[in-house]
Amino acid sequence: MNFTGIRIVSSSPFSQLSPKFANPPCSLGYLSVTLARVCIILCFGLRSNQMSVAELPIQIDPRQVAVFCKDRGIRRLSLFGSVLREDFDPVRSDVDVLAEFHPEALSRLGLEYFGYGEDLSQIIGARVDLCSRLNRHIARSIGNEMLSIYDEA
Repeated sequence: MNFTGIRIVSSSPFSQLSPKFANPPCSLGYLSVTLARVCIILCFGLRSNQMSVAELPIQIDPRQVAVFCKDRGIRRLSLFGSVLREDFDPVRSDVDVLAEFHPEALSRLGLEYFGYGEDLSQIIGARVDLCSRLNRHIARSIGNEMLSIYDEA
């Protein structure tokens, strides 16, 4: 995994759990074990997103996604959440999707919006949680952890 702006420090008590925790990207100094775990979780959440569409645990057909977006006035479609992390479970997890619409598309959008998630679910073969804006606290927490799967260039 890649980390940005984080210094890797010496060995950790977590190296017994998994080799990837051997050098956590935070100083364990005066932290208790519980706080150290929180530090590792937070630091892993700060990683820069290096995943590509080909590396996703779901299959995405870019042509079908492009048709879906163009037909609905979506200018950018991005994935975030567990689908971009190792804890994604194809059986139990849904796919979090952020749709950025053209302003004129939003003005004429009605109840059909609520069917867009189901339409997209059929395209990617997984349950979709579609949203058109994020709560500001969620937006801050996901930061760079988004992967654009359609961008009207």
